[in-house]
Amino acid sequence: MQVLRRETKTLFLACMCMLSIVGGILGASPAHAARNEVDLSEYFFVGTSSVSYSVYISDYSKTLDQKACEAVPQVTEWSEVHFEAGTYSNDCRITTKFNRFVNPYIEIDDQGNLTFAAKLLKLEELNLGLPSDVKLTRHDAYLQGSYLTISELSPGAVLDEDDSSADEAKWMSTSETLIGAKGSVQMFSDFHAIERKAMNGVVPADLPSDLEAVVHTRSITPYTPSPSPTAYRPARGIGTIIKIILVPVVCLFLIIGVPMIMRANSRRKEREQRGFAVPLSYQSGTGFSGSLTPGDTGQNPFKLSDDFHVEDAPVVPSVQDYSPPAQPSSSSAKSEIFPGDSQTEQGKNPFAPPSE
Repeated sequence: MQVLRRETKTLFLACMCMLSIVGGILGASPAHAARNEVDLSEYFFVGTSSVSYSVYISDYSKTLDQKACEAVPQVTEWSEVHFEAGTYSNDCRITTKFNRFVNPYIEIDDQGNLTFAAKLLKLEELNLGLPSDVKLTRHDAYLQGSYLTISELSPGAVLDEDDSSADEAKWMSTSETLIGAKGSVQMFSDFHAIERKAMNGVVPADLPSDLEAVVHTRSITPYTPSPSPTAYRPARGIGTIIKIILVPVVCLFLIIGVPMIMRANSRRKEREQRGFAVPLSYQSGTGFSGSLTPGDTGQNPFKLSDDFHVEDAPVVPSVQDYSPPAQPSSSSAKSEIFPGDSQTEQGKNPFAPPSE
Protein backbone atom coordinates (compact mmCIF):
# COMPACT_ATOMS: atom_id res chain seq x y z
CA MET A 1 0.00 0.00 0.00
CA GLN A 2 2.84 2.37 0.80
CA VAL A 3 4.41 1.68 -2.60
CA LEU A 4 1.09 2.48 -4.30
CA ARG A 5 0.72 5.68 -2.31
CA ARG A 6 4.20 6.77 -3.25
CA GLU A 7 3.53 6.20 -6.98
CA THR A 8 0.23 8.06 -6.75
CA LYS A 9 1.85 10.99 -4.99
CA THR A 10 4.64 11.15 -7.60
CA LEU A 11 2.12 11.11 -10.46
CA PHE A 12 0.05 13.82 -8.80
CA LEU A 13 3.07 16.10 -8.36
CA ALA A 14 4.10 15.61 -12.01
CA CYS A 15 0.61 16.57 -13.21
CA MET A 16 0.62 19.69 -11.05
CA CYS A 17 3.97 20.77 -12.50
CA MET A 18 2.72 20.31 -16.04
CA LEU A 19 -0.44 22.32 -15.35
CA SER A 20 1.54 25.16 -13.83
CA ILE A 21 3.87 25.32 -16.86
CA VAL A 22 0.99 25.31 -19.36
CA GLY A 23 -0.90 27.89 -17.36
CA GLY A 24 2.14 30.14 -17.25
CA ILE A 25 2.54 29.92 -21.02
CA LEU A 26 -1.11 30.60 -21.77
CA GLY A 27 -1.49 33.35 -19.24
CA ALA A 28 1.67 35.25 -20.18
CA SER A 29 1.16 38.45 -22.12
CA PRO A 30 3.32 39.05 -25.27
CA ALA A 31 6.41 41.03 -24.49
CA HIS A 32 6.18 43.00 -27.77
CA ALA A 33 2.74 44.33 -26.96
CA ALA A 34 4.22 46.98 -24.67
CA ARG A 35 6.91 48.15 -27.15
CA ASN A 36 5.96 51.55 -28.56
CA GLU A 37 9.17 51.68 -30.55
CA VAL A 38 10.28 52.21 -34.12
CA ASP A 39 13.54 51.12 -35.76
CA LEU A 40 14.78 52.97 -38.85
CA SER A 41 17.48 51.86 -41.32
CA GLU A 42 18.80 53.62 -44.44
CA TYR A 43 20.78 51.84 -47.16
CA PHE A 44 22.86 53.58 -49.84
CA PHE A 45 24.06 51.23 -52.57
CA VAL A 46 26.24 51.99 -55.61
CA GLY A 47 26.38 49.62 -58.57
CA THR A 48 28.47 49.73 -61.74
CA SER A 49 26.45 52.62 -63.18
CA SER A 50 23.51 53.18 -60.85
CA VAL A 51 22.61 54.14 -57.28
CA SER A 52 19.76 52.94 -55.10
CA TYR A 53 18.38 54.24 -51.79
CA SER A 54 16.27 52.14 -49.40
CA VAL A 55 14.39 52.95 -46.18
CA TYR A 56 13.37 50.21 -43.72
CA ILE A 57 10.80 51.02 -41.00
CA SER A 58 9.91 48.50 -38.29
CA ASP A 59 6.95 49.57 -36.08
CA TYR A 60 6.70 47.42 -32.97
CA SER A 61 3.51 49.16 -31.86
CA LYS A 62 1.83 47.60 -34.93
CA THR A 63 -0.10 50.78 -35.67
CA LEU A 64 1.55 51.38 -39.05
CA ASP A 65 -0.60 50.29 -42.00
CA GLN A 66 -0.02 49.90 -45.74
CA LYS A 67 -1.72 53.18 -46.64
CA ALA A 68 0.63 55.17 -44.39
CA CYS A 69 3.61 53.22 -45.80
CA GLU A 70 2.72 54.16 -49.38
CA ALA A 71 2.19 57.84 -48.38
CA VAL A 72 5.76 58.39 -47.14
CA PRO A 73 7.18 61.53 -48.83
CA GLN A 74 10.30 59.64 -49.92
CA VAL A 75 8.21 57.48 -52.25
CA THR A 76 8.56 58.46 -55.93
CA GLU A 77 6.77 57.26 -59.02
CA TRP A 78 9.52 54.72 -59.70
CA SER A 79 9.91 53.56 -56.09
CA GLU A 80 9.12 50.03 -54.96
CA VAL A 81 7.00 49.85 -51.76
CA HIS A 82 6.52 46.68 -49.76
CA PHE A 83 4.41 46.39 -46.57
CA GLU A 84 4.17 43.37 -44.28
CA ALA A 85 2.21 42.92 -41.02
CA GLY A 86 4.41 40.55 -39.08
CA THR A 87 4.03 38.82 -35.76
CA TYR A 88 6.06 41.31 -33.76
CA SER A 89 6.10 44.38 -36.00
CA ASN A 90 4.60 46.01 -39.06
CA ASP A 91 7.35 46.55 -41.59
CA CYS A 92 7.54 49.10 -44.41
CA ARG A 93 10.29 48.94 -47.05
CA ILE A 94 10.81 51.62 -49.72
CA THR A 95 13.45 51.27 -52.46
CA THR A 96 14.22 53.94 -55.06
CA LYS A 97 16.62 53.29 -57.95
CA PHE A 98 18.32 56.16 -59.75
CA ASN A 99 19.12 54.94 -63.26
CA ARG A 100 19.77 58.27 -65.00
CA PHE A 101 23.30 58.75 -63.62
CA VAL A 102 21.95 61.44 -61.29
CA ASN A 103 21.06 61.16 -57.57
CA PRO A 104 21.26 63.29 -54.40
CA TYR A 105 23.73 61.08 -52.46
CA ILE A 106 26.69 59.60 -54.41
CA GLU A 107 29.04 61.07 -57.00
CA ILE A 108 31.58 59.15 -59.12
CA ASP A 109 33.95 60.96 -61.48
CA ASP A 110 35.54 59.70 -64.70
CA GLN A 111 38.40 58.10 -62.76
CA GLY A 112 36.12 56.03 -60.53
CA ASN A 113 36.61 58.21 -57.41
CA LEU A 114 33.57 58.18 -55.13
CA THR A 115 32.15 60.89 -52.86
CA PHE A 116 29.22 60.16 -50.53
CA ALA A 117 27.27 62.49 -48.26
CA ALA A 118 23.75 62.20 -46.83
CA LYS A 119 21.56 63.82 -44.21
CA LEU A 120 19.80 61.11 -42.22
CA LEU A 121 16.02 61.11 -41.85
CA LYS A 122 14.03 62.07 -38.76
CA LEU A 123 10.99 60.05 -37.68
CA GLU A 124 8.59 63.00 -38.01
CA GLU A 125 9.74 63.55 -41.61
CA LEU A 126 8.19 60.21 -42.61
CA ASN A 127 4.61 61.22 -41.70
CA LEU A 128 3.72 57.70 -40.59
CA GLY A 129 0.74 58.77 -38.45
CA LEU A 130 2.02 56.90 -35.39
CA PRO A 131 0.84 57.64 -31.81
CA SER A 132 2.74 60.35 -29.99
CA ASP A 133 4.17 57.88 -27.47
CA VAL A 134 5.96 55.87 -30.19
CA LYS A 135 9.64 56.77 -30.18
CA LEU A 136 12.55 56.15 -32.53
CA THR A 137 14.86 53.85 -30.59
CA ARG A 138 17.38 52.78 -33.23
CA HIS A 139 18.70 54.42 -36.37
CA ASP A 140 21.24 52.64 -38.62
CA ALA A 141 22.84 53.63 -41.94
CA TYR A 142 24.84 51.56 -44.45
CA LEU A 143 27.02 52.42 -47.45
CA GLN A 144 27.45 49.44 -49.80
CA GLY A 145 28.62 48.86 -53.34
CA SER A 146 29.98 46.48 -55.96
CA TYR A 147 33.80 46.35 -55.81
CA LEU A 148 33.77 49.41 -53.55
CA THR A 149 36.92 50.50 -51.73
CA ILE A 150 36.41 52.98 -48.87
CA SER A 151 39.33 55.22 -47.93
CA GLU A 152 37.75 57.81 -45.56
CA LEU A 153 34.71 57.80 -43.24
CA SER A 154 32.85 60.28 -41.06
CA PRO A 155 32.84 59.77 -37.27
CA GLY A 156 30.74 56.95 -35.83
CA ALA A 157 31.26 54.63 -38.81
CA VAL A 158 32.64 51.10 -38.73
CA LEU A 159 34.39 49.49 -41.72
CA ASP A 160 33.20 45.96 -42.53
CA GLU A 161 35.63 43.83 -44.56
CA ASP A 162 33.80 40.51 -44.45
CA ASP A 163 33.25 40.61 -48.21
CA SER A 164 36.55 40.16 -50.06
CA SER A 165 35.27 42.02 -53.13
CA ALA A 166 33.87 45.17 -51.47
CA ASP A 167 34.02 47.35 -48.36
CA GLU A 168 30.96 48.33 -46.34
CA ALA A 169 30.53 51.29 -43.98
CA LYS A 170 28.07 51.01 -41.06
CA TRP A 171 26.71 53.68 -38.74
CA MET A 172 24.99 51.60 -36.06
CA SER A 173 22.54 53.19 -33.57
CA THR A 174 23.89 56.51 -34.61
CA SER A 175 22.84 59.91 -33.41
CA GLU A 176 24.64 61.61 -36.26
CA THR A 177 22.55 63.67 -38.63
CA LEU A 178 25.18 63.99 -41.37
CA ILE A 179 27.36 61.15 -42.66
CA GLY A 180 29.91 60.91 -45.46
CA ALA A 181 32.68 58.84 -47.06
CA LYS A 182 35.26 58.76 -49.83
CA GLY A 183 36.56 55.89 -51.86
CA SER A 184 36.66 54.38 -55.36
CA VAL A 185 34.95 51.76 -57.47
CA GLN A 186 36.24 49.36 -60.09
CA MET A 187 35.50 50.59 -63.60
CA PHE A 188 33.90 48.16 -66.07
CA SER A 189 33.18 48.38 -69.78
CA ASP A 190 29.73 49.84 -69.10
CA PHE A 191 31.03 52.39 -66.58
CA HIS A 192 29.45 55.83 -66.58
CA ALA A 193 30.15 58.82 -64.35
CA ILE A 194 27.45 59.64 -61.76
CA GLU A 195 26.48 63.14 -60.66
CA ARG A 196 25.02 64.46 -57.39
CA LYS A 197 22.05 66.75 -57.94
CA ALA A 198 18.81 67.70 -56.17
CA MET A 199 15.97 65.30 -56.94
CA ASN A 200 12.44 64.88 -55.58
CA GLY A 201 12.93 67.63 -53.02
CA VAL A 202 16.15 66.10 -51.66
CA VAL A 203 19.10 68.51 -51.80
CA PRO A 204 22.65 67.04 -51.81
CA ALA A 205 24.24 67.36 -48.38
CA ASP A 206 27.64 68.87 -47.80
CA LEU A 207 30.50 66.47 -47.27
CA PRO A 208 31.51 66.34 -43.57
CA SER A 209 34.80 68.07 -42.92
CA ASP A 210 35.97 65.62 -40.24
CA LEU A 211 36.48 62.53 -42.37
CA GLU A 212 38.98 60.01 -41.06
CA ALA A 213 41.23 57.66 -43.03
CA VAL A 214 40.46 53.98 -42.57
CA VAL A 215 42.93 51.12 -42.13
CA HIS A 216 42.35 47.99 -44.20
CA THR A 217 43.34 44.51 -43.13
CA ARG A 218 43.00 43.07 -46.63
CA SER A 219 42.92 44.21 -50.25
CA ILE A 220 39.88 44.20 -52.47
CA THR A 221 39.83 41.28 -54.89
CA PRO A 222 39.19 42.87 -58.29
CA TYR A 223 36.77 41.39 -60.72
CA THR A 224 38.40 39.42 -63.54
CA PRO A 225 36.10 38.40 -66.38
CA SER A 226 36.38 34.75 -67.26
CA PRO A 227 37.49 33.98 -70.83
CA SER A 228 34.72 33.07 -73.17
CA PRO A 229 34.50 29.29 -73.56
CA THR A 230 35.63 27.82 -76.86
CA ALA A 231 32.76 26.52 -78.87
CA TYR A 232 32.69 22.72 -78.99
CA ARG A 233 33.37 21.38 -82.47
CA PRO A 234 32.65 17.65 -82.73
CA ALA A 235 34.89 15.45 -84.87
CA ARG A 236 33.74 15.01 -88.43
CA GLY A 237 32.46 11.52 -89.15
CA ILE A 238 32.22 9.66 -92.43
CA GLY A 239 28.72 10.99 -93.00
CA THR A 240 29.91 14.58 -92.68
CA ILE A 241 32.81 14.00 -95.06
CA ILE A 242 30.49 12.40 -97.61
CA LYS A 243 28.17 15.39 -97.38
CA ILE A 244 31.06 17.80 -97.89
CA ILE A 245 32.11 15.95 -101.06
CA LEU A 246 28.67 15.00 -102.37
CA VAL A 247 26.97 18.38 -102.08
CA PRO A 248 29.39 20.26 -104.41
CA VAL A 249 29.25 17.40 -106.92
CA VAL A 250 25.46 17.42 -106.97
CA CYS A 251 25.39 21.20 -107.32
CA LEU A 252 27.88 21.06 -110.19
CA PHE A 253 25.82 18.39 -111.93
CA LEU A 254 22.64 20.44 -111.56
CA ILE A 255 24.35 23.54 -112.96
CA ILE A 256 26.27 21.97 -115.88
CA GLY A 257 25.17 18.38 -116.42
CA VAL A 258 21.41 18.86 -116.48
CA PRO A 259 21.46 21.60 -119.19
CA MET A 260 23.79 19.48 -121.34
CA ILE A 261 21.51 16.44 -121.06
CA MET A 262 18.45 18.54 -121.88
CA ARG A 263 20.22 20.04 -124.93
CA ALA A 264 21.23 16.58 -126.19
CA ASN A 265 17.69 15.25 -125.76
CA SER A 266 16.26 18.18 -127.68
CA ARG A 267 18.67 17.56 -130.57
CA ARG A 268 17.80 13.86 -130.67
CA LYS A 269 14.09 14.67 -130.79
CA GLU A 270 14.66 17.09 -133.67
CA ARG A 271 16.47 14.39 -135.68
CA GLU A 272 13.69 11.89 -134.98
CA GLN A 273 11.08 14.36 -136.14
CA ARG A 274 12.95 15.13 -139.44
CA GLY A 275 13.63 11.46 -140.23
CA PHE A 276 16.74 9.91 -141.96
CA ALA A 277 17.39 11.19 -145.53
CA VAL A 278 19.70 9.18 -147.91
CA PRO A 279 22.20 11.50 -149.59
CA LEU A 280 21.87 11.80 -153.41
CA SER A 281 25.40 10.53 -153.89
CA TYR A 282 24.30 7.08 -152.60
CA GLN A 283 21.21 6.79 -154.84
CA SER A 284 21.24 4.36 -157.85
CA GLY A 285 22.61 5.70 -161.15
CA THR A 286 24.26 8.80 -159.74
CA GLY A 287 27.89 9.41 -159.17
CA PHE A 288 29.75 10.82 -156.27
CA SER A 289 29.12 14.52 -156.05
CA GLY A 290 32.42 15.26 -154.37
CA SER A 291 35.84 15.64 -155.91
CA LEU A 292 37.28 12.62 -157.76
CA THR A 293 40.74 11.17 -157.61
CA PRO A 294 42.62 10.24 -160.81
CA GLY A 295 41.20 7.08 -162.44
CA ASP A 296 37.72 7.56 -160.98
CA THR A 297 34.89 7.52 -163.53
CA GLY A 298 32.32 8.96 -161.29
CA GLN A 299 30.10 5.87 -161.67
CA ASN A 300 28.84 3.44 -159.11
CA PRO A 301 31.55 0.83 -158.67
CA PHE A 302 29.01 -1.78 -157.72
CA LYS A 303 26.92 -1.38 -160.92
CA LEU A 304 27.17 -4.28 -163.47
CA SER A 305 28.76 -3.61 -166.86
CA ASP A 306 26.50 -3.14 -169.84
CA ASP A 307 28.46 -5.89 -171.85
CA PHE A 308 27.82 -8.53 -169.25
CA HIS A 309 24.85 -10.84 -170.13
CA VAL A 310 23.28 -13.50 -168.04
CA GLU A 311 23.68 -16.18 -170.81
CA ASP A 312 27.45 -15.73 -170.84
CA ALA A 313 27.69 -17.01 -167.32
CA PRO A 314 28.94 -20.61 -166.95
CA VAL A 315 26.27 -23.28 -166.41
CA VAL A 316 26.58 -25.05 -163.13
CA PRO A 317 25.16 -28.63 -163.33
CA SER A 318 22.40 -29.35 -160.99
CA VAL A 319 22.04 -32.32 -158.73
CA GLN A 320 19.30 -33.83 -160.91
CA ASP A 321 21.60 -34.01 -163.95
CA TYR A 322 24.29 -36.01 -162.13
CA SER A 323 24.50 -39.81 -162.81
CA PRO A 324 27.10 -42.08 -161.15
CA PRO A 325 29.65 -43.86 -163.41
CA ALA A 326 29.24 -47.62 -164.26
CA GLN A 327 30.92 -50.10 -161.93
CA PRO A 328 33.71 -52.13 -163.63
CA SER A 329 33.72 -55.98 -163.59
CA SER A 330 35.88 -57.90 -161.20
CA SER A 331 38.11 -59.24 -163.99
CA SER A 332 38.75 -55.84 -165.42
CA ALA A 333 39.48 -54.51 -161.98
CA LYS A 334 42.04 -57.19 -161.36
CA SER A 335 43.65 -56.56 -164.72
CA GLU A 336 43.91 -52.91 -163.91
CA ILE A 337 45.47 -53.69 -160.56
CA PHE A 338 47.76 -56.46 -161.75
CA PRO A 339 48.39 -55.71 -165.41
CA GLY A 340 51.15 -58.39 -165.83
CA ASP A 341 49.02 -61.40 -164.95
CA SER A 342 47.73 -63.70 -167.64
CA GLN A 343 44.76 -65.93 -167.81
CA THR A 344 46.87 -68.91 -166.63
CA GLU A 345 47.89 -67.17 -163.43
CA GLN A 346 44.43 -66.25 -162.39
CA GLY A 347 44.03 -69.33 -160.16
CA LYS A 348 47.41 -68.87 -158.51
CA ASN A 349 48.00 -67.19 -155.18
CA PRO A 350 49.68 -63.97 -156.01
CA PHE A 351 51.31 -63.80 -152.60
CA ALA A 352 53.01 -67.28 -152.83
CA PRO A 353 56.81 -67.51 -153.33
CA PRO A 354 57.93 -67.85 -156.86
CA SER A 355 58.36 -71.32 -158.22
CA GLU A 356 61.59 -72.50 -159.69
